Amino acid sequence: MADNVALAEKAYEAFGRGDVETVLGLLSENIEWYEAENSPFWPGRAFHGPQEIVEGVFARLGAETKDFRITISRIVGYGETVLVQGRYSGSWVANGTSFDLQMAHIWDFEGGKAVRWQQCTDTLGWARATGDVK
Repeated sequence: MADNVALAEKAYEAFGRGDVETVLGLLSENIEWYEAENSPFWPGRAFHGPQEIVEGVFARLGAETKDFRITISRIVGYGETVLVQGRYSGSWVANGTSFDLQMAHIWDFEGGKAVRWQQCTDTLGWARATGDVK
């Protein structure tokens, strides 16, 4: 059995240095990726597969945020599931508004690949950062 906590840590370390290929290598071809409902990157459904995640999340993060960072405060493993708690920080490019928002991620692994990912985050904080609400 894979060390799923180590796999999740590897994903965040790679993402932090801009190594998207390593992150994608940890994802199943059939991954279901759920952005938090009402977050700026939520399309109203799950993303299916790495290519949709690249186009709908990673590329947009790069284009629509500046100095985006994920700071992890803890990672807890429970079998095939890994829970991650931390914060997002950076600024929204369109208006320059800074953000520092809580988040949690739930990863489900099978055979050393992530098959499901769920985000929980401060969607009101995102709406304030993007200028959708004051």
